[in-house]
Amino acid sequence: MEKRGTWSKRIIRRQGNLEIRNSIVGHHDFEIIKWFPNSLYGKEAFYTYDKEHGCYIPKTGWCATIDPSCFKDPENCLVLGWIDMDEGGNIKVNLVGKKDSRVGGELEDLIRFFLCHQEKFYRALRSI
Repeated sequence: MEKRGTWSKRIIRRQGNLEIRNSIVGHHDFEIIKWFPNSLYGKEAFYTYDKEHGCYIPKTGWCATIDPSCFKDPENCLVLGWIDMDEGGNIKVNLVGKKDSRVGGELEDLIRFFLCHQEKFYRALRSI
């Protein structure tokens, strides 16, 4: 249930490996995303395709299944946290677990950008 538009319309700002975008989760307004290289990108040849189950399995080693979509994109992402805005335009930043020290300055810069433009985001969010 993607209530806030298509994927391309979700991105608000990407700075390096960090991004703020509209959230598809109904109870959050924005997501803070960290992008990283996809170690499986283009490496289908190293796995055996299981036609019966529609997935790939390793040729050797550990027992797991891998969805074909895991090989398609050069990057993967994970959610670092969320930014929520109340009716008055006040924001709350919720991070998942401890802040990754490798993105500390970048994350602070990205959140600072968001804060500087929060009125614009608030108006846009309320018009959806």
